[in-house]
Amino acid sequence: MGGLDLQLLGIGRNGHIGFNESGSSFESKTRLVTLDLVTREDAQADFGGLDRVPQQAISMGVNTILQAKKIFLLALGKRKSEIVRKALEGKITPEIPASFLQSLAQVEYVLDHEAAKEMRK
Repeated sequence: MGGLDLQLLGIGRNGHIGFNESGSSFESKTRLVTLDLVTREDAQADFGGLDRVPQQAISMGVNTILQAKKIFLLALGKRKSEIVRKALEGKITPEIPASFLQSLAQVEYVLDHEAAKEMRK
């Protein structure tokens, strides 16, 4: 039906977007993924403990996400500052899926002061 008009993303401390964990391909489509331990640890408060956090999730693939007409990436807090710097200023790599966003004109980054603290530019 024409694709996504708007994609709102968060960024995981390991650089994942939409549960596209490290190593996700630029060409990836919607699929079942295994969640990284860091992702699961960060979600444990919402699930009542690590043992209750799912080990897998359905992820909209990187390729689908990157085709959205407008993309917003939201990052808040000091815990995100290191990965925000790597994703926005580092090399584009599947190890940090959020880095794929660097190549797109339709992306806007919404960062608070703490999340942007380690930015060099």
